[in-house]
Amino acid sequence: MCSCGQKFSVVRLDAPVTLDAGGNKYVSILDRNADGELTAVVGEEMFRVYRYAVLAQNSVNYDAPTTRRFPASAVWSGTHQYNDGNSGDLVIYTTLSYCRGTIGVILDAQGNPATNKPVIQISGRKIGRRWPLNGEGKFFSPSKKISSDNKELVDYWMLRYQGMRRGVYSFDLCAKGDDALKVEQTVTANEKKFLEGFSVKGILVRGVKKEDSGKIAYRIIDQRGEIVPQEFLTMSHGKEKERPSRAKHADVVREKVPQPVAFEPIVQSVPVAETPVIIEPSVPSRTQAVFDFSASDPDVKTDVIDNNAPLG
Repeated sequence: MCSCGQKFSVVRLDAPVTLDAGGNKYVSILDRNADGELTAVVGEEMFRVYRYAVLAQNSVNYDAPTTRRFPASAVWSGTHQYNDGNSGDLVIYTTLSYCRGTIGVILDAQGNPATNKPVIQISGRKIGRRWPLNGEGKFFSPSKKISSDNKELVDYWMLRYQGMRRGVYSFDLCAKGDDALKVEQTVTANEKKFLEGFSVKGILVRGVKKEDSGKIAYRIIDQRGEIVPQEFLTMSHGKEKERPSRAKHADVVREKVPQPVAFEPIVQSVPVAETPVIIEPSVPSRTQAVFDFSASDPDVKTDVIDNNAPLG
């Protein structure tokens, strides 16, 4: 059915829906150079790790029906809910990289374009304008590109050397608490294991030589393949992004637990819609161009919409 003979509602979601077409990617940043040999004395931090979830960017599998092309790669999210009375609740996905987020695409739960005119203008002078799409299949496919603009700190922790006694090396694994780093677990390794290497949250710590006068030398190796340069935080805009301040030793509270807390992935936000605003038939104006035309009513004049006109 043509949109000009149909009522539909468009409601902004309280919480955007995270698009998981490619899955979240994770990157980790060390607070020191891991390429060379490192040293630590008793009671000294060995290194800190900041782990981020980075929203995957997505490529579009369709050509845009408007004069502006879909971006080659961008971060899309569900910002509005669509319902025409027959479709059920569908999500409209937008990105600031395409028409500044004023035009989006209606997708079903499988990620396929929904309705006969899935491209819709959700704000601006011509709100409600619709376009069809040619093609079939999923609207998005995952992109290999990631952006530091769309990241969330999900974990940060540090390892501290506590000394060696009777051939056993001791380390404190300190993780983020409510307001400071807390000792989550004490990790121990005999001399053989220390020199061979032991793993802590995806980081392999390998001793270079035995302890000497309370000092150890070691290397750290990324087992997950997640470590990226610190410049990752600033590469988008050339400005330093906020990172948790390093707590002093006095801020680290000893609170041992039997096992380290397992990392939990980010839970996608559940959209909560506000009170629907029904787009009712009205006299067209420059601030609203959403129509409910009836060909059988001679008193209703039909405006011709030029879909190739510059966007408002």
